[in-house]
Amino acid sequence: MTQLCLANHHGNIMGIFISLFMLLGCQQQPINQASVENNSQLYAFGLPGEQHLAKLPEIGHSVKKIGCYADYTTWVFARNSGIRPGSDFTILSSQAIRVIRTPESVIGTATILSYSSEKILAVTCAHVVDFPDTIYTYHEADITGEPLIYTVSIKRSQINYVKEVPVAGGLTILAMDKQSDLVLLGGTLSAGLEIPPALPIKIGDSKKITEGNRAWVFGFPIGYMMMTEALVNGINVDRHGSFMLDAVFNHGFSGGLAITFNVPDQQFEVAGFGRSAPSSTQLVLTPAGTPGIDKYAPLEPYTDKVFVQQRSELAYGLTFVTPSNALINLIKINKDKLIAEGYDITFLEEKPNK
Repeated sequence: MTQLCLANHHGNIMGIFISLFMLLGCQQQPINQASVENNSQLYAFGLPGEQHLAKLPEIGHSVKKIGCYADYTTWVFARNSGIRPGSDFTILSSQAIRVIRTPESVIGTATILSYSSEKILAVTCAHVVDFPDTIYTYHEADITGEPLIYTVSIKRSQINYVKEVPVAGGLTILAMDKQSDLVLLGGTLSAGLEIPPALPIKIGDSKKITEGNRAWVFGFPIGYMMMTEALVNGINVDRHGSFMLDAVFNHGFSGGLAITFNVPDQQFEVAGFGRSAPSSTQLVLTPAGTPGIDKYAPLEPYTDKVFVQQRSELAYGLTFVTPSNALINLIKINKDKLIAEGYDITFLEEKPNK
């Protein structure tokens, strides 16, 4: 790859030699350990060699789409039922004007960290699997100013499912850090079935990531596998050491794997996990059920019930990343529990160059 240099010359031989010299001087040099040591930098700003880039698909094979499904039962109460926060709605449930099933689902991205003889360990964002046990909505407050309960939704079941991972009943939550937005998932492998590969690279030191470092990101935006390149554009954006990438974030990308290239060791390392993008929230009126011309004739007036729905619009082009050190801390805090339950955490140790 050659950068263009602007130079004035007069067409003589000396000018040609000078131009050639300048062009050669602008030739991008391969990243090497000496240049990093001189600049006190660990992770690469430029592209590694083709032999390293060829390993990206292998790394991506450990990144999988995760679907999380929660089944709720919802009781709907009229305003004159007078059910308030703190009321025993199970006793008063006979006053519900209707009881409905309200399933919820989220698609995200999970990375397989390791296998033991029987167990699988994976990581994703906490908000992907963190369905609340109980959800309330409210009528307007009464004359006393106290809100009246409109609906109560109780979670009956939840499954965290990765299609390629043979775990009966799905992955269970082993440990969660809501502040860093990370969760460890695990389960017992079904015997005799093929399993996808675990992450083949080590967990890097996110404290040494600097602005301008080059990164690669793997995830499932809108449910489709994507691998893209990005640059670090902000570091320590919160007290957890999170940083930002100029990668395009979309629904389903939460938990996406971000990696960087360690120049002295000549290997890729985990830098963090994509979790969110800036967004704005709007309230919109929507018809009952799933709107769309396949359900409602667009030329006919709509006369059924109308609901208020909250929608978020993403500010594309910027992704917030939970740093790899947050994962290391979460594993170390739960080290004894994970080992006792048969999970392999030796991937925290140095992995040899491949």
